[in-house]
Amino acid sequence: MKDVAEAMTGLDLGDDEGIDTQDDLLARMQQGLQEKAAV
Repeated sequence: MKDVAEAMTGLDLGDDEGIDTQDDLLARMQQGLQEKAAV
């Protein structure tokens, strides 16, 4: 699941630790996109 999200967004979401649910994955993806946009 995380690998698919990384492929779709081009983000590196780190390791699987801390991603227990889809909500965790979405939160990390949103944070990553915000950081990418802030650069």
